[in-house]
Amino acid sequence: MTSFYMASTTNEPLDKSEDPIDLNSTTDVNSDRTSPPAPREDVLDTPDMSNGKLTLILAALCLSVFLAAIDAVLITPALPKIVKDLGTSDSGYSWIGSSYLLALAASSPVWSKVSDIFGRKSILLIANFVFLIGSLIAALSNSVGMLIAARAVQGLGVGGIITLVEISVGDMFSQRQRGLFNGIYRAVWAFATAIGPTIGDAFTEYVSWRWCFWFNLPFDGLSLVITFLFLHIHNPKTSLVAGLKAIDWIGSILIVGATLMFLFGLDFGGVTDPWKSALVICLIVFGLVAYTVFGIYERFAKYPIIPRRIFGNVSLISTFAIVFCHGACFIAPVFFLPLYFQSVLGATPILSGIWLLPLVVSFMASGIIMGILIQRTGQYLLIIRGTMALLTLALGG
Repeated sequence: MTSFYMASTTNEPLDKSEDPIDLNSTTDVNSDRTSPPAPREDVLDTPDMSNGKLTLILAALCLSVFLAAIDAVLITPALPKIVKDLGTSDSGYSWIGSSYLLALAASSPVWSKVSDIFGRKSILLIANFVFLIGSLIAALSNSVGMLIAARAVQGLGVGGIITLVEISVGDMFSQRQRGLFNGIYRAVWAFATAIGPTIGDAFTEYVSWRWCFWFNLPFDGLSLVITFLFLHIHNPKTSLVAGLKAIDWIGSILIVGATLMFLFGLDFGGVTDPWKSALVICLIVFGLVAYTVFGIYERFAKYPIIPRRIFGNVSLISTFAIVFCHGACFIAPVFFLPLYFQSVLGATPILSGIWLLPLVVSFMASGIIMGILIQRTGQYLLIIRGTMALLTLALGG
């Protein structure tokens, strides 16, 4: 979900001085000019492939999204059992979940930029492989520290998966056509979020909490194979040395560091340390300062992670703000309502999942319906305004 804007803007022409780089054998990374990308002949209303092959590719991409989404909530009902088996403090308990999300948030922009240099397919395969390795380590964990590290590796891989799946859809379809497939993508995400706690509870109760991670291996492996064999989209011919030179290393360090400091501060505040503590205040303040330095640096970077045009585009900034608000409004109920149902109302994990169905089913249905409407009418601004107004009314009620 964090990379929504990537897919929405992939196909828009940019000024030559601000294009994502597409290095080839003739590119001089030491020159003062950023080369424009190769012609995007692969961006059509309908990709040049059979319906069967297209269905197979989209199924593999949706499977990757399903695993990325379900892994964020699958482990929630297993946490008490994990604490009992491995032993940990309250802070360790929270870090099992937080490490996953922190790594995801911090790594997403870097995955996107690296895919501009080395191509979508190869980087998507690497992201899937990183997630697979993280799942394997988590399943074999014999200490809380090992499990937290494994969850961070999983989050690192998922940061690439959710970013590159949407970018790949943006590369495969025109802006009008991709609305339907982004709707399907979000329906898969919502479905995985809804059934994740129930599946996690079943694994914990009837098999072992480790199956929350073993579960990922065959399905992620299947997605890897299908993606490797059948996904064919524009792939820059970039040498390893030239590609490494073209990465914005300073910008990458700044945005990753800023994200980690800011989110660490929010995660520590009120949990392990008081909000007024020096640690929490310093993390949040220095995180915001690092974001500011990152924004200034990107205006002068040779190969910026975020194109310079974004900073002056009110429409894009507004889109990011809408996506942020929507994510907060959706993720918070999905995360906290099951805890409220189980801790306050005494519901079982299965029953809490059933009580969450109205939210999830409506999310799935609206995502597909709105995607179809955008595909057929080409109108999206009115849909955004209407649905955000409806969301405001629903939350206010």
